[in-house]
Amino acid sequence: MSGANLTDANLTDANLNGAYLKWADLMWADLMGANLRGADLRGAIFLRTQIFQSLFLNTIISQSQSANLKELYRSEFMAGFIVKD
Repeated sequence: MSGANLTDANLTDANLNGAYLKWADLMWADLMGANLRGADLRGAIFLRTQIFQSLFLNTIISQSQSANLKELYRSEFMAGFIVKD
């Protein structure tokens, strides 16, 4: 699903364990309760994306995404991510 256009997608409670979503457009997507453990989200667009109650563990993001997410969320939330370039 690399580069997939998932704008406005309803992915509530979706099992995206290990998904390769590098460069995916997740703008306005609803990922509430989704399982994103082990997913590769490097370069994915998260503008206005609902990620409340999503499951993150060993989820891969880029350095720039990490900086943006740190501005929005507490350090406990960030513990589920691995930062890679």
